Amino acid sequence: TVGATQGLVTAFFGVIMMLVAGAIQWFNEERSARAEALVARGLEEVLSVEAEHPSKGNRGRLVHVQGIARGAAVLKDPQFREVAVSRCLKLQSNVEVFQWVQTTRTWYEGRIRRSQPRFHSEWCTAHHDSLRFRKPSPENPRPPAGLCLGTSTQVCGR
Repeated sequence: TVGATQGLVTAFFGVIMMLVAGAIQWFNEERSARAEALVARGLEEVLSVEAEHPSKGNRGRLVHVQGIARGAAVLKDPQFREVAVSRCLKLQSNVEVFQWVQTTRTWYEGRIRRSQPRFHSEWCTAHHDSLRFRKPSPENPRPPAGLCLGTSTQVCGR
């Protein structure tokens, strides 16, 4: 009787899993059908135009353009004012500093928890204040005043 009960439980879970799998498949097929209908509608409505001859009559329409994309405005980096790029669509600068970073190695000796700081140097987009390091430790200099670490992106508006 134990084997029969186990067999019934296994069969019951098998039926439940098949119902769940069927429901997942149904929703996935519905999503795929919607995406396919949207692509078909786009293919019907798309208008191919030449990049050299823009037309105000095409505003608000779905268009296909083939050609070289160029920005009409000069892009400048807000931190490095000497940097100016023309005929560019996007200018991205990533400012990093090479500095010391602390990691901690932790282990147990019986019931006593031990930890040991370790230091390695790497390029980072955020300043690691060495005053917060466990001593003895190397020191990181402060970044120059006015310099913002991280990524800055400028996009051409025209």
